[in-house]
Amino acid sequence: GDSFTQGACVNRPHDIGSILRKLSKKSVLNLGIGGSGTLLEYAVLREYMTKNVKNVILLYFDGNDLKDLKRELDSNILTKYLDDKKYTQNLIIKQELINRTIRKYIEKLYNEKKSNKLSSNNKNYIKFIKLYRTRIQIFRPEMKVEKEFEKILYLMKNLTKENGSNLYFVYLFGYQKYGFVNYKGNNYKEIKSIVDKLEIPFIDTHEEVFSKEKNPLNFFPFKMYGHYNKKGYEKISNAIFHSINKSF
Repeated sequence: GDSFTQGACVNRPHDIGSILRKLSKKSVLNLGIGGSGTLLEYAVLREYMTKNVKNVILLYFDGNDLKDLKRELDSNILTKYLDDKKYTQNLIIKQELINRTIRKYIEKLYNEKKSNKLSSNNKNYIKFIKLYRTRIQIFRPEMKVEKEFEKILYLMKNLTKENGSNLYFVYLFGYQKYGFVNYKGNNYKEIKSIVDKLEIPFIDTHEEVFSKEKNPLNFFPFKMYGHYNKKGYEKISNAIFHSINKSF
């Protein structure tokens, strides 16, 4: 998953991975990172899944995961994972190189921002005056489901099966569904149809969590737009844990 899986806006042990670790009393490796789409998540699984994994939980966020996937399909590196089952960068043994690369990238961004501070501040000020982010959320266009989405899930299912692991698909709903009157559904039915077709267990967080709360906005900070709060992450984690246990 992406930022929701990573645990954005809460500290440990209130993220999904930490809560699942506590509930299951088992080891949990959280590979979620903000900005990830389904193709990047498949690539991460290819690079970091080990042989002793019992369950793989793929979290899908209906707010922007299709947008992220569309961007990832333009990546020459990521599409190699889609086209070649044997392709690997062996990232799991290159952590020191990865750390150095990330440090250089952060330093580059810092220096660029420092040298262009006035210009950047002007752009941010204009976006603030025009309520740029608010308008994006309210008038967010519905993204189409790329044909590669089904292929990625198919490959992910086969990969986990060959590894002796169980794959679960968790559909996460965001503030848009409960806080915006013009919410369009963001391809829920089509996504669920694909997951069901591939016979991947589907965990619906609206059905399992949000529909049972009198006011679903209680799961968001100050009932405002953003990631889940502690209560939201706890409820989602419990629903995932109990849904997986019911399948055995």
